Amino acid sequence: MNAPVFVVGGQRSGTTLLASLIAAHPDLESGPEAKVFEKVSASERAACVADPAWPRRAVSALLTVRLSGERVTDLFGLDQAALTAYLANRPPSEGALLAAMFEAGDRLAPGQRWVEKTPNHIEHVAALQREFPDARFVRILRDPRDVAASLAKVPWGSPSPLANAWAWREQVRRTATPLAALAGALLTVRYEDLLSEPEAVMRRVAAHIGVAFTPEMLDPERGSAAVTTAAETWKAKNASSLDPARAFAWRAKPGAHARAIGVLCADELRDFAYPDVPRVRARAAALIARKEVAAAMEDALLAAGDDGVRVERAGRRHDGTLLVPRPGALRRAGLPDQARAAAAVRRDRRAAGLSTRALTARAVRRAR
Repeated sequence: MNAPVFVVGGQRSGTTLLASLIAAHPDLESGPEAKVFEKVSASERAACVADPAWPRRAVSALLTVRLSGERVTDLFGLDQAALTAYLANRPPSEGALLAAMFEAGDRLAPGQRWVEKTPNHIEHVAALQREFPDARFVRILRDPRDVAASLAKVPWGSPSPLANAWAWREQVRRTATPLAALAGALLTVRYEDLLSEPEAVMRRVAAHIGVAFTPEMLDPERGSAAVTTAAETWKAKNASSLDPARAFAWRAKPGAHARAIGVLCADELRDFAYPDVPRVRARAAALIARKEVAAAMEDALLAAGDDGVRVERAGRRHDGTLLVPRPGALRRAGLPDQARAAAAVRRDRRAAGLSTRALTARAVRRAR
């Protein structure tokens, strides 16, 4: 088997650690996050393939992809000439754009396969399988109560753990169907199992991707240099050790946020056999379209979690159990459409004069 391996998952879910362990295998090689399918839109990729002057537009597109302020091609040690020479000898395809990152230079030794780790490529698995039909996918999951707290500490995450948990849940739901379509090409592992039983998990991973397990696959530092960059300081700890104490870290500081996230993500926690799932007593709907809206509604989501109310995404229609954010908060978050919708709901006599807490309490009462 010489097909590529794709490591995917939500942000702060352990993709860097897992990719480092896989890349430690002598027959495999990885690199920084290539981000090609994330950063180059589907329409632009199609335009690159259709360009009569192939690969001119494709090379230009690759040179625009950046990671932590640096051009990804520079991180891979590739210049315009190397990319052009490689792509000119390949039939035009979207897959060639991504393969060029690993195959255009001298990164791979003879017989080595490449391992690509871009967490958000989880949103593009259907396109990746179309371009690489023999590829193997390994998806890693982590308890959202830990994901949410971890994201609150990095530059691109929201300071609101509830907003991060909302984004985690929406991605899990959004990607469920395309991931299921991968069928036998996909293996899902849990971050917590990787930390507590690393050899057992890595043996499963090795069998899935078609290599023999080797002891090197338990040494993350061996493969981390290829996966991380100097600018990504937040990844240093992630790829340095297999510390079981990092699993279920939220238990050390249980509280309102952990409970609210548990309620918010209760179905998903059960689906993936996570422990300590709070009881959901009722469901309510909220005008939440993006994590910025969830951040603006943090107090409401905390109150809902305290009452055991699971909040779902709502459309413009509502049934009187709506958790309504303040329009001003939504406008400040740069969400004018949601602000107008929230204002319209507040004018509705079923919601007028009721606090968020009262709406939440009514949802509970109606469910009893």
